[in-house]
Amino acid sequence: AHSTLAFVTSSRPASAWKQSMTIPLFFNGAVDRAMQLGYRLEEHSLFSPGMTPVRFNSMLRARGIIGVIVAPLRNQSDTLPLDWEHFATVGLGFSLRSPSIPRIGNDHSHSARLAVQQCHRRGYLRVGLALTYSLLEWVEEQWYAGYLVEHLLHGVQPPIPLFVSNWEEKSFIRWV
Repeated sequence: AHSTLAFVTSSRPASAWKQSMTIPLFFNGAVDRAMQLGYRLEEHSLFSPGMTPVRFNSMLRARGIIGVIVAPLRNQSDTLPLDWEHFATVGLGFSLRSPSIPRIGNDHSHSARLAVQQCHRRGYLRVGLALTYSLLEWVEEQWYAGYLVEHLLHGVQPPIPLFVSNWEEKSFIRWV
């Protein structure tokens, strides 16, 4: 193998990322692709017991890791205490806001447009979008943008107002 790459997770507790519906799929796909290219990929948790940012950075460098894949961030964080200048880095998803590094993620705007198209193909005339504030922010408002664009392009004016809240059941039922 050429060298080892790190899949950096930031869940608390350290293994909580394994309960996600998507992050384990990202990890398994990254492991497979790394192997195809002659690399080895290891998961490293920034918040494993006894870990500090200084120790974490030292450990990665001591193992000769120069490539890092940053898993989607957890715990309302938008950055990590990595010594970025020592690593070739790519982020998965849109949660890492700083520093500005290459990111790989789903085209959420396109996904929302496809969802609206499918609803219209099935005969639904009044298609709404309901999100929590955290989900809206998590994908940089891309679902909402796709929802609005799809309605605009098909002359459906005005679309149903966005429902965004922290999922209070009564307010959601009123919106519906």
